[in-house]
Amino acid sequence: MPDLTGLWATTVTPFAADGGVDAKAVRRHVSFLAANGVERLVPAGNTGEFSSLTANEVVAVTRATREAAPAALVFAGVGGPLADALALTAAVLDAGADGLLVHHPAHTHVGRRGLEEYYRQIAAAAGGNAFLYKRSHRVPDELVVALAQDGSVLGVKYAVNDLQAFELSQAAAPGALWICGTAELWAPFFHLLGAHGFTSGLVNAAPALSVAMEAALREDDVVRALELRALARDFEQLRAEDDAATNVPAVRAAMALAGFPAGDPRPPLAPLEGKDKRRVAAVWASWTEAGVAGAPQPI
Repeated sequence: MPDLTGLWATTVTPFAADGGVDAKAVRRHVSFLAANGVERLVPAGNTGEFSSLTANEVVAVTRATREAAPAALVFAGVGGPLADALALTAAVLDAGADGLLVHHPAHTHVGRRGLEEYYRQIAAAAGGNAFLYKRSHRVPDELVVALAQDGSVLGVKYAVNDLQAFELSQAAAPGALWICGTAELWAPFFHLLGAHGFTSGLVNAAPALSVAMEAALREDDVVRALELRALARDFEQLRAEDDAATNVPAVRAAMALAGFPAGDPRPPLAPLEGKDKRRVAAVWASWTEAGVAGAPQPI
């Protein structure tokens, strides 16, 4: 399998005027990302509103992503009830995915033994080509380390900003792929503690910024990475507000400025309010001035 380290773009799912998935817009946007150096794609991740998509829509987005970027690595998001997750695993692999991102469990009651069985069955269905998505300590570090150590999974998208816990986990399974799951704002710090890459939502609108950070981290140029982090900071802080309810709407607003209108998010998310749209516009102006926004794309 190609290089799994570096930048992973968690792509937005564009919606058409009728509310359905806009596969043509998916292909246009993914082609733009690939042309700008983005080589690893995660359709139907949290930024892609996995929880608001039907299984058929996840498959359609995965297929459109593969069609638009035949040379890219494509790891599709899966989750939900075990039987559904297994069926979706088979479907996205058939649609061209190289592997999976197994979403953080949404079940109200999660136990360690049951969660292990859940992960093992899904990862096995993908031939081990799976990353686990850890968004809280409800998913125990001991469990993800064990699954990484025995090769059941490729690695972990670690989206808990607990650097000490991350460091201990990474040291316990150094042969696995440890990906910073909290984007550009935290990527330099996770990198210093052994992360092999980072995921990004910002990349949907400004791939030049994210690709530049990827290059800086590969070169261990932490000073440059922190300069790029400073450019991303206001946008990432906006995305984190209201318990991250603004996360996806902010990316959609920035995509519109880049010439990739993706429609409104689906409930329970809501579009940004006017004041926050103005904040995104101010960030976009700063990115334009810094030369990382790029010219808006014609529709």
